[in-house]
Amino acid sequence: MDKTFFRTSDKIRQFRILKGYTQKQLAEKCGMYESQIRKYETGKANPKIETLQKIAKALEIPVSSLKGDLELAGDKIINYFQHEADQINFFNNYLQELGEFLYHNPHHKELFDASMDIKEADVDLATEMLNRISGKNIE
Repeated sequence: MDKTFFRTSDKIRQFRILKGYTQKQLAEKCGMYESQIRKYETGKANPKIETLQKIAKALEIPVSSLKGDLELAGDKIINYFQHEADQINFFNNYLQELGEFLYHNPHHKELFDASMDIKEADVDLATEMLNRISGKNIE
């Protein structure tokens, strides 16, 4: 299936036309020159985010509506990986704190030392046992 991707320039033009504005009218509402709007609509210039905000405000739409489809897809990918990185950092910090707690508390030091020797097969066995006991499927 062929997917058509719209650029920011396409979206500015489409929303301007839907609103019934000429390039000159949109430019006036944004405090810009008509030639700037023309350059943005033809793709000869790329508006900065501040400019997109002015255009979106004049068109009474969210600024995200003016972002190009590929740019929006890129934003989603960045947000996904940022979320994943945040979770990894959280767990790394938690594990580091737990390790320090076990190491610095003598009566827990044996647990800490034992945890350093755990192999993947041990984790798999423990997971299988927990699954049987709880009746749930823990990954």
